Amino acid sequence: KSHTTADFIAYVQEFTARLDIPKTLADIDITAEHAEIVGEKAYNDPSTASNAKPVTASDLQHLFEASVSGNMQDL
Repeated sequence: KSHTTADFIAYVQEFTARLDIPKTLADIDITAEHAEIVGEKAYNDPSTASNAKPVTASDLQHLFEASVSGNMQDL
């Protein structure tokens, strides 16, 4: 059987639901109010240089905002 990205995402979603892990950061009362600062701090973290994919502070801000809202469509 061929496994797709969608299969993997469905597996992770089902697994985290069984463990009762919140789906979004908003579910644990984290807001996107300071997303720009979070993106900048994440970009300036020393570990960012070893990321497999080069990113910008804006990319990391967008990732954080998506993690808060749960909207992963644009990632």
